[in-house]
Amino acid sequence: MCCDNRRSLEDENKSEELRSWASFRGQTLGRTVRGMMYYREALKLQAFLDMAEDEDILEGYETVEKGNRALFARLEALADMKYTYVVSCQSFALQKAMNDPRYRDTIELMTRYPSLRVSYVEEKEEIVQGRPPKVYYSKLVKVVNGFEQ
Repeated sequence: MCCDNRRSLEDENKSEELRSWASFRGQTLGRTVRGMMYYREALKLQAFLDMAEDEDILEGYETVEKGNRALFARLEALADMKYTYVVSCQSFALQKAMNDPRYRDTIELMTRYPSLRVSYVEEKEEIVQGRPPKVYYSKLVKVVNGFEQ
């Protein structure tokens, strides 16, 4: 990360970048998701080769990605229809309730990779017939425009 010591990272407010760097060094959720999202990129590349004109193919994928917005939008739409990645995070509800940094890291992953969904079980106490039994709900969340849904 081009720093001499950890303190300089904290001074430059790069703690989020440091967390990502550390996450990619082990088999963590961040690294697993990043690896699986390469499949989505492969789908987009395959769709590009199938849908693009010969001159677009000769210019290259990166050039068309920046210059041909209509084709790029079609590639994104096709990848969204064909690929969604769901991970289960058992402690997501607890992390959310405590505003744990790992919760924010998971939200950041969903922001970075729009095809990512997180499933978890939410536990609530509801009064049924005068008793407060625990009720469990299965939840599936995604991030759209920076907001959890």
